Amino acid sequence: MGVLIYEQQQFDTAFPGCSSRSDAARPHGACRCHDGGICGKAGDREQCSMGVLPWALFCGAGAQLVAGVLDYLHKNIFGGTVFCAFGFFWFGVGMSWMIKAGAFGEGLAAGVDPLAIGIAFFAYFLFAVAATIAASSANLFLFVDMVLIDILLLGLSLDAWGIGGHAPHLIAAYAEVAISLLSMYGAGAALLNGFYGRAFWPLGKSVNNWKA
Repeated sequence: MGVLIYEQQQFDTAFPGCSSRSDAARPHGACRCHDGGICGKAGDREQCSMGVLPWALFCGAGAQLVAGVLDYLHKNIFGGTVFCAFGFFWFGVGMSWMIKAGAFGEGLAAGVDPLAIGIAFFAYFLFAVAATIAASSANLFLFVDMVLIDILLLGLSLDAWGIGGHAPHLIAAYAEVAISLLSMYGAGAALLNGFYGRAFWPLGKSVNNWKA
């Protein structure tokens, strides 16, 4: 789900008048997204993110949760734990977008605390570090993917806390795009390797043999 974070970064660059630090006038108080669509009021870039909310909930959250349950049924503890954890992560992120966009009322939207959201991101970062250690004993694909997830979550944490200016947000955006592209390869490998019964698309050897 690299689309959202990357889209926000692109939006800030293309239309600074709709950033949270500016109420530059647009027709009828609305901002125009970089794709030409109207997205909420000036000063609320999260409105532009709502277009990808269904993708975050169904693909980012729902699909990963189903994959996690299936992995648990096949006694794959790593896959089950990671997929379920990040499935619920995307449910949480999606709900946060909805709250910030005012879907549940202006009162809740006004009470959003970015510091608390940063703590949630950092908690997932700590979990992801543990998952990265486990992934290093699986294959190179999983290890690199988890390292990028570590970078993403740390960047999101620092950005939510206002540390480092715009750099953490930018790093997180590119990390998420890289995760998305790499995950596409992994999904293709899982399909083709299972179909052909061999390593049609290689995933690389494990980084270490700690599991041996």
